[in-house]
Amino acid sequence: MNRELLDRLFRPTSVAVIGASTEPRKLGHRIVRSLVEAGFVGSIYPVHPLGGTIPRNRVSRRLRKADHCDQSGS
Repeated sequence: MNRELLDRLFRPTSVAVIGASTEPRKLGHRIVRSLVEAGFVGSIYPVHPLGGTIPRNRVSRRLRKADHCDQSGS
């Protein structure tokens, strides 16, 4: 595995959080909030079919808007 791929895995410049609910008690919301509170400086792309807003981040209804992310997860 080359260094560029490892950097994208361990030092992402953007992250998509699939299933990022606007409800604070849900896991996806807590992941986005943790990234923000930890000072992640890259782009965060929350994705949920209902859309909405999570602190400092608009929730996209479609994953397509986050295709250029280094990492994605839920």
